[in-house]
Amino acid sequence: MTMEVGVPIADVAHPDKSTPARVAVLVACYNRCEITLENLGYLIEALESNGIDAEIFLLDDGSPDRTGEKVAAAYPQIKITTSGGNLFWNRGMHRIYTVARQYGPFDGYLLFNDDVRVNPLAVGQFLSLWQRLNTECPTTLVGSTHVTGGTQTTYSAFWCPNRFRPLTLALIEPNESTQPADTFNANFVLVPGETLDRLGGTDPTYWHSFGDIDLGYRISAGQNDRVLLAPGWIGACDGRPAPPPSDEPLLRRIRNGFTGLNDARQPARIIWRFAPNRFVAIGVIFAMIAKRLS
Repeated sequence: MTMEVGVPIADVAHPDKSTPARVAVLVACYNRCEITLENLGYLIEALESNGIDAEIFLLDDGSPDRTGEKVAAAYPQIKITTSGGNLFWNRGMHRIYTVARQYGPFDGYLLFNDDVRVNPLAVGQFLSLWQRLNTECPTTLVGSTHVTGGTQTTYSAFWCPNRFRPLTLALIEPNESTQPADTFNANFVLVPGETLDRLGGTDPTYWHSFGDIDLGYRISAGQNDRVLLAPGWIGACDGRPAPPPSDEPLLRRIRNGFTGLNDARQPARIIWRFAPNRFVAIGVIFAMIAKRLS
């Protein structure tokens, strides 16, 4: 399999293949078999070509297109777990973490989104940098992504400009150096094994979104841990457009804004955990609820 390199990446040292880290790759997928198969292929090629000792664990959340079965047929080395279709991304990632942990210990856990098409050279540089940084202190390294065929950053790490509003985040643009971060999108993130094991993976309180933001905050809040954005891009991943304004009746919009995947308790949990104090958290939560009601 070959791959076009659409954009430049930062020039960092090549990986040290003499002491490869043992890495568990965690993937949660649902019903986009062609995308999943293709991008797993690029990832496997990148890991193997760089001599990276990796085991891939995939959670198929009840895909109607039988993604898990097709991945097992194409890549029998991948360990597949299936669920009934009610986990969504974050709970799926928590479930597959608990499976992978049984095969540990691992030096690191790579949180990988199956819509990322990696650059093999960038993956090797990323792993080499991560190993070097972890000789200094436990370091979670974030890989950012760009639009297909372009240079606009789609997913990355974040810093929080205002601690009173922990969900108001500023995306960090990658450059030629590592940059400190407060949290991240978990499209391609390598977490030290001891760190993720201590935290117990992503918090299953969250359904689909927010779990990676919460995890990033929990890591960066640790006394000895740090979160850094890697230089350059790790690969391509197109962003999702914002949904259009709803024209549904008011009561239905309110109900939709407080139930299921949009359950207000999920962002409220992050605010409660990471705002500077309880009084601030209560004020920000009430402001969030008022905005939803409006």
